Amino acid sequence: YLFDLCVILWGRLRIWGTIEAKPQKIGKEYVAIQPFIEDVTPVVEKDQPISFIDKSGKTVFTFDKYENKAVMSISNFIEGLAVFRTEDNLYGYVNTKGEVVIKPQYTSASIFQENIALITDKNDKKLAINRKGEILFDIHLSQICTMSLYHNGMLLFCNEDDFDQMGCLNNKGEKVIERKVPLPVKW
Repeated sequence: YLFDLCVILWGRLRIWGTIEAKPQKIGKEYVAIQPFIEDVTPVVEKDQPISFIDKSGKTVFTFDKYENKAVMSISNFIEGLAVFRTEDNLYGYVNTKGEVVIKPQYTSASIFQENIALITDKNDKKLAINRKGEILFDIHLSQICTMSLYHNGMLLFCNEDDFDQMGCLNNKGEKVIERKVPLPVKW
């Protein structure tokens, strides 16, 4: 999942600033920071939990626990929501005010793209959900070999058992484009 690429990584102490002709220091010294995609971004100060700052460097909220479970990682905000992981390795979603809008209940989760996120539930079932956590449709395990994101109403799919079966699903989970020509090379 893309979430795995967006988690806050612990590293060396660095000072972060803006990218301008004359950069300005914002906030404090952080061990990790995400780029500003929306109005707030996650940061980590040395020996501190995850917090969120605005573009002036002001701390908007701290997100260290949810229902007495430590928050271990969090993505950046996309479409006003960020996906987070708790210490028991369950994923949920939080808004830019620090309010949990979908409780941690998934074993994997993507960011929202076009109001759809792809998740795996505790029964290892892959599903598409909306911003309320409601199931939109089931994604058959044999149908998807890689989880991409929706773009222009389409999700790329391929069959795990046969890479010749590829195409696109629409936002209802229906195959709308299926590749008819076999791949020139077998994997």
